[in-house]
This record gives sequence, structure tokens and C-alpha cells, in this order.
Amino acid sequence: MDIKNISISRIHQGLVKREFSVLEVTKEFLKKIKKEDRDIGAFLEISEEGALAQAREIDQTISKEKDFPVLTGVPCAIKDIILVKGVRCTAGSKFLENYIAPYDATAIKKLKEQKAVILGKTNLDEFGMGSSTENSAFNPTRNPDNLERVS
Repeated sequence: MDIKNISISRIHQGLVKREFSVLEVTKEFLKKIKKEDRDIGAFLEISEEGALAQAREIDQTISKEKDFPVLTGVPCAIKDIILVKGVRCTAGSKFLENYIAPYDATAIKKLKEQKAVILGKTNLDEFGMGSSTENSAFNPTRNPDNLERVS
């Protein structure tokens, strides 16, 4: 499965037509992240076990349904300034390096209602004060198409 330019609507159509499973899509995204992210530095945390568990659960749910929300089974990454209950949220700062979110942000509640698959948390400038990720307390994020540039 080539996921490089896959769209949300293509994932949805493929799941409706049973061309692939949520688990297969999720595994492909995780494989790509593992292969490429050590050079890019986009992810601060990858939630592999949680994402795979979500994918299996969603596959069971949609196996019985023909009609489900468009974001169901779509893998997504969450900026590390948005709270996901039980997951570390640093806001790109060493000061919050060990902070665990006590609740889900509204955006996350909505993604979970749609049954999107959360792959992990992505890097950002400290406290969201910037746009290039050059000022993250952890590492800069490189442009995936040109590692000499920022994202």
C-alpha cells in the first residue's frame, strides 16, 4: 500500500469497499514513521501500541457497519500542545517533559468520536511560539523533502 499521497477520502473509500483494514493502514503509517522520522524529528512520541489497539477495535466495529464517519480509521498525528488523556504533553518544552494530560482537549474528543487513529504527538516550537520547530526544546523538525530545511 502506497501511503505517501493517500487522502482521507481514499482511506474512507478503501475501508468502505473493504480493500484494506484500519490495522493495515495504521501499520503502514507506523512503518513509514519508524523508517523516516529519526532523520526528520517530527514525532516526540509514537503511540504504537495504542494506535494498533485502536485500529483493531475500529476494524471490529466497522466490520458490522457499512456507513461510518469519514474520519473513522484515518491515522492522525497530534501536535504536542493538544491534550490527549493519559499521554505526555510537553508543548515542546523541557519544563513539561513529564506532564501527563488529565483529560482530552475538545478537538481530541471529536477525533475520538469519529474513531480516528492517533499515531502519536508531534514536535513544535516551545509553547507554540514559532512556526518552524527550530525552537523546540527537544530537536528541530526537518523538512521530509529536503533535510537541510525546516518543515
